[in-house]
Order: sequence, then structure tokens, then C-alpha cells
Amino acid sequence: PKAYRLATEPVDVIVSSVAALLCASPDRISELLLLPENCEVRQRKGPEGGEAYGLRWWPAKGAEPMVKWVVPSMASVVQEAIGKIRKVSEQARHIAKWYEDHPREIYLESHLEPLRANEWLSLAQVAETLGLADRGSARNWCSLNEVKEIGDRGDRKVRFADVQRAVIAMLPQGFPILDKETGLKYSDALFVFRVNELGAQRATYRCMIEPLSINQINGGLGGRATHGFGSIFTRLGFTEPDGSAIKITTHQFRHYLNTLAQAGGMSQLDIAKWSGRKDIRQNAAYDHVTPDQMLQKIRDAVGDESQMFGPLAELPKRVLIPRDEFARLKVPTAHTTDLGFCIHDYTMSPCQL
Repeated sequence: PKAYRLATEPVDVIVSSVAALLCASPDRISELLLLPENCEVRQRKGPEGGEAYGLRWWPAKGAEPMVKWVVPSMASVVQEAIGKIRKVSEQARHIAKWYEDHPREIYLESHLEPLRANEWLSLAQVAETLGLADRGSARNWCSLNEVKEIGDRGDRKVRFADVQRAVIAMLPQGFPILDKETGLKYSDALFVFRVNELGAQRATYRCMIEPLSINQINGGLGGRATHGFGSIFTRLGFTEPDGSAIKITTHQFRHYLNTLAQAGGMSQLDIAKWSGRKDIRQNAAYDHVTPDQMLQKIRDAVGDESQMFGPLAELPKRVLIPRDEFARLKVPTAHTTDLGFCIHDYTMSPCQL
């Protein structure tokens, strides 16, 4: 939460906002990155007033498209996070729409539009068009993208048409469609950004877009911190108590919320629906509630222990006793079970349980 509040750089704003969304409902990161920009749903709860707030989802692994309603305590957080993401990615959607409408023309910012009438561009103009740092960077880009230069060393030029061709070739595979299964376009996607916009080492391309990748989020959450790649935590000076780098995976949020739901007594059907699962048997892998926690929950729910009956009621609250005390019980036979120890005398009859 503190990182979310302190984030100012685009990469940190996006990573922390993704984390905020993952704290609101148990989502797969692959589903989250395919949210449309207009994913928010608001619905009146009835004549009594109040508004339900949720997000449109296309779950993975076979579940049907759905609206996931956000619990009221997280609604304002989700709305704020969506707003932050939308603000950072707005320019990229604008560029994507340009290429949908002008598939053979390079996108130019408004102050660069006069360059479209030029046959030739200087390396300085190439750098400004792309968003590169200087003429040297522009020359490297031309070399990598087979854009031929002409002229003397101090006055080298390239054809505008060659630059345009090379930039168009950089469009993501399958453009304008980001996801074939849902038909989501880049111009409608929430998580689309200008190339290198979320990278600190390279200049942001003014005229090219890319989808947000899972690796970018994992890296931002510390997945590569041990290899020298900064995360939101290293940039803000946060570490584990022992000084080591903080590392979180996106799937841990899903496990965390499933465990809270299990501990809170949510039905298995509701947990599966909330998590976008087709089969409730898939819930088991996400249940990290211990048997002791579950037993205590049952006792707390009943309240009056005198009202409890059956095997769970007979379990002592502290199942471990010293070895010598056990020996003083003077029982003829004993063996351990998952619930404690059994002192049934098998010479008399088989175990009735």
C-alpha cells in the first residue's frame, strides 16, 4: 500500500496499480492484462439506493465471460487504480487508433506533422520523430532497421518513406487485434503503452506501441531483483526485515484472497465463481487454511463448547503432551493419527472409527 501511494514513475504507477487490482479479486495476471479500457460496470442495487461496482472479465481456462463485482471496501481503490492506468496508457491507445485508420502512415505528434511533406529527413529529425536521445541513437536505429543513409558524415539524410516503412514494420504481430479469443483491439485495451514507456534505460518511442507483458509486471515486483534489475521496492528503498530484496509473484495475490475466502467460510461454489474457475475441485490447490485454524473457526462459531458434539468436540485444545506424561497414562496400546493419538485396545475389537 505504501508503494502504491508513493509511486510517481510510470512503471511504478502501473506495477502498483496492477497489485491493487489483484488485491481486490483473485485474478490471473493473464486475464488482468486483457482488460478493455471501458471495463468498469456500475449498477444500481435497487430502490433502496447504493451502487454495485465491478469489472468486465474474460476468464481463462474455460469459464464464461462475467462481471466481477468488487467488494465495497475495495471499490474506491480499484476505481483509482483503473484511473491511474488509463492516464498512463491514454497516448498509446491514441497511437493505436491512428494506425487502425492509417495502416500505411507513420504516427507523428502534432508539432512534427510538417515533416510528412518532406522527402528526406536529417538524423536529428529522425531522432525527434522516434523519440530518441540524439543523432547517434537515430543512426543506430537506421542501421538496425536497414534504413539507408546518404550524404557526408556531418550531413547524413534518410528517406522519409524508408523511416515510415521501418516503423510500420514494428507494429505488434496481429495488429490491430491484441487478443484473438476476445477480439480486443489495441486501441480499446487498458494495458497498452508506447514502446519503452515503462523502461528506465531506454527512450520512449513516440510513434510505436506494445502490450504490457507478464514479465514486465514480475520484474517490477522484484522477480529479477537478485540479478540487478530494479523493482518498485528497490526504487523506493523497501526491503525485507533482513535486508534482502522483496519479491512477490502475481499468483500469490490469488492464493492470498482464496485463503481469506476459505477462512471466512465462503462457499466453494462462490470461491470458484469469484476466481473464474469452471470446476470447484480446482479450489483445493489454493486453500492454505490449516486444519487447526478450521477447527478453531468451528469452535468460535459454536461459541458454547458444551453444545458441541462428535469427534471434533472431543479433541483437546492442546494435543501435544510430554512423553513421560503419556507414559503415565498406562495404556496398553497407542498410535498416532492426524488428529492426535489413539489408545484403542485392538486385542478386544477392531477400531470402530
